[in-house]
Amino acid sequence: LVGLRIFGKEILGKKLDDAGFIVQELIKTRNRLREEKEFKKADSIRSRLKELGVLLEDNNGKTVWRAE
Repeated sequence: LVGLRIFGKEILGKKLDDAGFIVQELIKTRNRLREEKEFKKADSIRSRLKELGVLLEDNNGKTVWRAE
């Protein structure tokens, strides 16, 4: 199990192999930050995910992800 804190939001009790859930939560947080014009924080999420091999694609107001 993993306990994770992302910009003040806690994600607790998820199995480590449930990466999809964590990525989706990060995307939701990133999208909220973009709406709030917190672009540096939103970009830091994208950058960190890229370092972990997760690519984000924004298209028509939706964000999808894929493993690199």
